[in-house]
Amino acid sequence: MKYEYSPPKLKENYENERYMKKKYGQAISDGMIFLLGILDAAENAYDLKSIPFLYMEHKKGNLKEYYSVSLDKKKSKWRVLLQMLDENGNVLLPTDNEKSFLKSVKYVRVKELSEHYDEY
Repeated sequence: MKYEYSPPKLKENYENERYMKKKYGQAISDGMIFLLGILDAAENAYDLKSIPFLYMEHKKGNLKEYYSVSLDKKKSKWRVLLQMLDENGNVLLPTDNEKSFLKSVKYVRVKELSEHYDEY
């Protein structure tokens, strides 16, 4: 599966194990490395959803364009926000059949690492 970062400078931070460990701790750093490996190996977004300890969920309200995934099996408040994209880079919203929708998604945008319970 293909993925991009938004903003692009996140690539440097998220792929730097030393930076992630210093800023977020060992568990989040390890989780980010694991997530990036999964993104590299995944065929589609459903492959992410099928990994139970990522706790991938569709967000609601003003974050309805996003999914979030846990990097440490929900032991902390930190989650990575992801957007599902079409081949032209346009954001896709889930359909009623989420499984079918996620199986059709081959592009993901990795957004911010955020505190899951912050208000938006």
